[in-house]
Amino acid sequence: MAIQELFDRNEPINMITVGELLRKKFSEDSTLEKYLIETINPSLTDIATSYFISQAHAESVYRALVDKFLFRTLANIARELHENAHTQTSPPYQIAHKGIEKLQNILLQGAGETGKSIGELSRELYTTIEQIATRRREGQILVGISSGFPALDRITGGWRPSDYIIIAARTSMGKTAFMLSIAMHVASVEQKPVMIFSLEMSAVQLAMRILSSYSGVPLQKIRNAQLEEPELKALETAVEQLQDLPIWIDDTGDLSLYDLRARATLARTQHNIELFMVDYLQQVRVTLERRHTTREQEVSMVSRTLKALAKELESPFIVISQLSRQTEQRLDNKPRLSDLRESGAIEQDADIVIFLYRPEYYGDTKSAFEGYTEVEVAKNRNGPTGTTILKFNRQLVRFENPSPEELSAAGVTDNDTQNSQHETTTIQSRHSIPSTPNNDNSLTTHEDEEPPF
Repeated sequence: MAIQELFDRNEPINMITVGELLRKKFSEDSTLEKYLIETINPSLTDIATSYFISQAHAESVYRALVDKFLFRTLANIARELHENAHTQTSPPYQIAHKGIEKLQNILLQGAGETGKSIGELSRELYTTIEQIATRRREGQILVGISSGFPALDRITGGWRPSDYIIIAARTSMGKTAFMLSIAMHVASVEQKPVMIFSLEMSAVQLAMRILSSYSGVPLQKIRNAQLEEPELKALETAVEQLQDLPIWIDDTGDLSLYDLRARATLARTQHNIELFMVDYLQQVRVTLERRHTTREQEVSMVSRTLKALAKELESPFIVISQLSRQTEQRLDNKPRLSDLRESGAIEQDADIVIFLYRPEYYGDTKSAFEGYTEVEVAKNRNGPTGTTILKFNRQLVRFENPSPEELSAAGVTDNDTQNSQHETTTIQSRHSIPSTPNNDNSLTTHEDEEPPF
């Protein structure tokens, strides 16, 4: 109970913080409660001298020690006020004034830092500018991690540390496939470690999709074992190459928010993960029994915690989210920010919100080409919004960059329309994943639903 409460408040969890919370909760303690407190919470001095305090816990230790000092100071002030009021040696207003001065000093001591000066921030900005200049000299234009889709990168600027990115769409639009396409590019081309928390699909199912995408062998043939000799060789080659791919998948079912946070922190330390992915947000379980808490509040808590975790680990978090059925009730069926399911906090927390929309799913036969998909950056806290066009390859379960011919058929050119508020771009670069036969200027994705084979 105490550990869960500390987790919910986003506070460090260690012997000191747990013990102090138990001491507050069980101030009128029974024999059992006394035993728990004495066992879990020895004196702060003993803990500080007997245990190695990591940097992550040092702040909580310091805060606990300061609080103990301030409690003793408050007790002394109260005792002094009581004695002066009892002896009546000074006028009441003078006693009160001295008491207020001493209480104000405690408030000042407990206030902590007052923020960073412009000078301190300027030094951090210089460091950022130097990093940008270095990347530019090396021919790397993006500040963040590339998605593998150049037109999308031009809108977002890449995935930056601490970014909280929401990918949202209705069922069967290709959210998981889009996520995997990004993960494959980041791991294979950018060579950065990726961690995927898959709460809906098993690790084997995701691995099969990755294998199909990487080898160029249709997923249906792999599942049904309908393979020719060249395809078997392509799969063997792909499996050998995938062994060194820095992608980790945690497919624990019914994963709690507490466990997700702990495992992400551990993965960041052990594998230096530079991009985290969660599929999907509404599946993450809030562990506390919340009899008077609504589903919206629980989803808000998950979103808020994931955003804080992205900031804490200094890594971008790409999180899939469901949309409400309101999109089905509109004539164009296109998603809006207000459609984010079960919580308005998702829109508020997110740095970037990306919608996927495939007209073919709704029976639109007038699409410019098969697999036509609109990828809309509906919110971008640090840049423009806009829409780019991708191609969904159903057989290989991936998103691809459309060819120039396909874009021309769609009546779209690079930077077709642009203004200060909205930018419309299209992708025209080659598929970035190596060893893929079908790198035809497009990247295809499969939707969240299981393929029809």
